Amino acid sequence: MRELEKSPPELDNFPTRVYSIHPYNALGSLKTRKGKMEAETYVICEKVGKGFRSDEVTVTIKSTDGRPEFLRVSSSNLLERRGRKYLAVGVVHEDTESGAYLIEFPSEADSGTSRIWISKQNLLTEPAPT
Repeated sequence: MRELEKSPPELDNFPTRVYSIHPYNALGSLKTRKGKMEAETYVICEKVGKGFRSDEVTVTIKSTDGRPEFLRVSSSNLLERRGRKYLAVGVVHEDTESGAYLIEFPSEADSGTSRIWISKQNLLTEPAPT
């Protein structure tokens, strides 16, 4: 069996895209090779309303084709920036030709889908908490 070569030390902090999906808090995370989380990904919410419980909200997310998706999620999955609400999501794939991203929701939408395509301008990337 051949021994694998180690990567050069200068590449240890080179950022690579690692997509981490957790059923209660999906996050597309940018990590270094050493595993340190550097960023979290969010998608803009078109609307945010009340959920069934006090710690829950209903959000509306629009896909690239304009179809709205409705989800009930924990309010802790939301981030507020510049007066808008954003939902934490996982990024599954980037289509470099169209600039669209396939995202995964933290829970299934009312339509039954868990993934949709969205445009890049609807994404927000935030530094990970330290």
